[in-house]
Amino acid sequence: MMSRQGVDPGATTLGATDPSDAAVRKSRGGRPPRISREEVIAAGLEVGLANLTFRAVAEKLGVSVQALYKYVADRDELVAVIGEEILESYTSPVDDGRPWAEWIFDVALGLKELLTSSPGFAQVAITRGHAMPALLHAYEVQLQVATRSGFDLTTAMWASRSVNEFVQSAVSRRELQQASVADTGIEYWDDMKLTLAEAGNEKFPLLAAALDDADALDYEKRFNAALRALIAGLDALRTN
Repeated sequence: MMSRQGVDPGATTLGATDPSDAAVRKSRGGRPPRISREEVIAAGLEVGLANLTFRAVAEKLGVSVQALYKYVADRDELVAVIGEEILESYTSPVDDGRPWAEWIFDVALGLKELLTSSPGFAQVAITRGHAMPALLHAYEVQLQVATRSGFDLTTAMWASRSVNEFVQSAVSRRELQQASVADTGIEYWDDMKLTLAEAGNEKFPLLAAALDDADALDYEKRFNAALRALIAGLDALRTN
């Protein structure tokens, strides 16, 4: 289970001896099974980026943690190759001639779907997206469409990065909230309602009323409204 800080309490510090290794070897007996780099990556995909540790991958394969170092140098490399595998299913956007605002909205929804389908990948995209060729290609196409639509190169970069960062941050924040719910058993908005009730709802009448509005709390509606507002504002930066 992830903690509130997003740290896996069962994570193994790379380079340290995993106390479970001996037990795994002892229970298995005989010579260790042969594995491949492809099997390590597949096991990492099964474990998922949100819960990825060398220990979890080793247990999935029935090998010791140290055995994994023959195939990947460290967790960062494992994260990178798993990220590339995830991107294999991503259809990079193409310029279909539509206006930028309409086009980038659909691109953003596609990115959101990709990140949501692979928990933990949003944080990887934030920290390592610059090192993933598939994402760099998508960014290049975004700049092409933006400059074709009347942005100069500087504002095209601002606009493209703003949309991508909005999506990545929104998905990552959603995952952190869900991890907190799993940890505490209390939904985010319910927790806020309890806090208001304890402090006195009369002190926060508008906030208390908003928390009773289902539309105000609907994640998808709120995400789409905020995305459209962001894009509309960025569209005003076009020079022609």
